[in-house]
Amino acid sequence: MEDKKRLRFMKVFGAALVTFIVAFLAYIFVTESASGFDPMLLIILLPAAAIIIALMLNISRLGAGVRSGLPLRDEMSDKIKNRAGYLSLMATLYFVLGLMFYHGFLVEDYGFPGLVVRHAMMVTLIFIIGSFGLIWFILNRRGMCDE
Repeated sequence: MEDKKRLRFMKVFGAALVTFIVAFLAYIFVTESASGFDPMLLIILLPAAAIIIALMLNISRLGAGVRSGLPLRDEMSDKIKNRAGYLSLMATLYFVLGLMFYHGFLVEDYGFPGLVVRHAMMVTLIFIIGSFGLIWFILNRRGMCDE
């Protein structure tokens, strides 16, 4: 019964998140389109659509599992999430070291184009999210490998 309550809470939270994203995007379109519509505004729809689609697929997969009697969380899924988090942290450390090498050595000494701090932070955040999602997906499909 607790899994059904947890799933219901996840559905309510997901619906609230989707509503917030849609309202925020509508506000941006209204305020930015007041001076004239720019087709480049449609680019902000891609990440929002990806978030909404991923959320809906995840909720539907979890709902099908709960209806068939599977628990929402078990020891193996926790172990996979922990392992994916660890591997993602290690990959991010090497990525940030590479970014530091690029900016500290190539940009300052050889005149390569540099990154603005906010762009470097966004790239790092996107790398963290992407690496965790990819590693989690691979571990979920292939299973855990002992070290």
